[in-house]
Formats: sequence, structure tokens, C-alpha cells
Amino acid sequence: MRFLSFRIDNQHSFGALIENRVVDLGRRMSGYQNLREVIAAGALVRAKDIAAESSADYELAELTLVPPVPEPSKVICIEAGNLSGADRESDHPHVYLRTAESLVGHLQHLLIPLESTSLDCRGALALIVGSGGRRITEKAARDAIAGITLANDTTVRDWPLPGGQHSALARNFPQIGSIGPWLVTLDDITDFDDLIVTTRINDDEKQQSSSARLEFSLSYLISYLSSFLLLKPGDVILIAPPQQAPGDQLADCTLAPGDQVEIENPDLGKLSNSVVAESESINAD
Repeated sequence: MRFLSFRIDNQHSFGALIENRVVDLGRRMSGYQNLREVIAAGALVRAKDIAAESSADYELAELTLVPPVPEPSKVICIEAGNLSGADRESDHPHVYLRTAESLVGHLQHLLIPLESTSLDCRGALALIVGSGGRRITEKAARDAIAGITLANDTTVRDWPLPGGQHSALARNFPQIGSIGPWLVTLDDITDFDDLIVTTRINDDEKQQSSSARLEFSLSYLISYLSSFLLLKPGDVILIAPPQQAPGDQLADCTLAPGDQVEIENPDLGKLSNSVVAESESINAD
């Protein structure tokens, strides 16, 4: 099932998507403030049952979508590299943290910050932690995940550091990336280990790759993170499959004001955002 968080008439709620209509679960699950609390309580199955038994309240187009899980305690970014064996890029994945404020929802503007002229996009999978915990085994990893969504794991490439290096700071400017449109539970995902992610800018395909190309499996990455982090319900794990354009040629994924960027997967839907310069947004306000 697809779960989402939304705003309508300045009120926040959460719901389930059935075709193109939304059941408002916030009205029907009064003990929970948001979808993160539902996940933490292990109540997603109950939410599914309620949604299946209820008539829809809204058309999807009526709602403003926000990140599916509000206020996660952590947003963890993994750069896991390409392939395996002789092509292996590293012995361990690179791990960064980014703030929740750096991510907006589906159809919201991405902001190119005043400090940058080079905001790069990268299609990513976003695993939403369910039960969480420490030292999760690879065998138990899937059971620790509540669902998956899509993300645009953007980076401000011209944010300088000594020696020409970049850091997690380049991911943490407000509203430069996005996540959504909704959380899809694993029972609605065709192949957990072969999730194809396609990135388009202005309808031009720039990247297409799959979790099957990752140097480390998704189950291993969940286990690895839990070896040194306490994964909490609602935490977000961003994993970008190796960048690959059609014909194996890497494409320029730098965003400019006026661009429309889309991240898509057949099971997870399409995450769409327009791009504006922060100066334009400030002037508009």
C-alpha cells in the first residue's frame, strides 16, 4: 500500500493512496499525530485495514504533499559504489548525514542556494526504517524496513573545502533535495534487490540504474548502519545506485532555474520537482 503525508487548508495529516484518491487516516487514527508515530507503534497493518474499509476523502490533486515521514530523527546518505569483485570501489560504504530541512516533498520547489551555481541531482532510493534497532542481521534487514520511497539526493558541488574536498555540508542547504511522493510497503514492491531508478531533467533521461548494481546489497547496508547507529522508526536511509546514463555514459545532472526534475521507479511512482534560484524565492516572498 502507498502511504503519504499531506497538507490541506493549512492542516497536516496522513493517509493512504488508493488509485488517485486519498483516505485521510489522520481522521480515523486519532491516537497518532503523523505517519512516523504510526510506524513507531507498529500500526501500519492496522492503517492498511482501515484504509481498505474506508471511502476516500480527497482527490490526490487537492493535496499538497510533504515528505512522507515527518521529522525523522536521522536522514542517512550512503554512497555505496559500483559492482563487486575486481570492480569494487571500496571496502566500506561512505556514510553522510543530511538534515530533514534539506528535503522537500513532491511537486515542491528545489532551491539553488545563493552560495552556489552548481546543484547536482542524483536519483536515490529512500528506505524508511520500521522496527529499527541495533546490530540488525542481514537476514532480518527487510523486516526492519517499513517501506521505500524515492529521493533526489542533491549536492552543492561548488561548496569549497580545503584541498578541494566536499563534505556532508554540501547536502545540507535548506530545500535543495526532495523525497516522496509516498511510502510504498514492501508487499507492493516487485523486487527488493533490483529497484530501477530513472532520473530525467526536462524529460531528458540522464541516469538509469538499479539497486542490483550496488557494491553492497540493501540488506547488508541496513545491517552495516545498525552496527554503529541506533536506527529509529521513521529514520530515512538514502541510497543512490551508481550513476549510469543510457549507453553507460555519465550525463551532466547540474540543475538550473526553470528545470523540471523527475525521479521514477515503476513500483514507487514518480517524484517531480521544479527548480528555482533561492534569490527568486526570496524576492517572491
